[in-house]
Amino acid sequence: MIIISPIRSQSVSHGYGILIALIYLEFYILNNGNPNNKSKSKSMLKKKCDTNIIYTIKLARQMIRLAQKGDEHREDPGCGVLYGILLDSGYRILDLAQKEKQNHMNKGWWNECIDP
Repeated sequence: MIIISPIRSQSVSHGYGILIALIYLEFYILNNGNPNNKSKSKSMLKKKCDTNIIYTIKLARQMIRLAQKGDEHREDPGCGVLYGILLDSGYRILDLAQKEKQNHMNKGWWNECIDP
């Protein structure tokens, strides 16, 4: 059973609390429900930081899809704010991750066979 409790803090906005919960969920999914799973992925990268960029791009795309779907089904203004923040965060994270991917490609670190 997955239990995701939002982080409540005055210094953390609701958008970042959601982001943290989504990152935890993505980690859980990537490790097949086992937080101690150390198995290697099917596609090998030269650097672990490249793998993290791939996961970040996938997570950002999931955030965008969830925000769009949530906005279609919302029933009150609060949900609109929530999914607006999620959508904006997803696009910002996706943009940053794609720029970082390009930086790694320019340095020759990126293995093209793992492109998401």
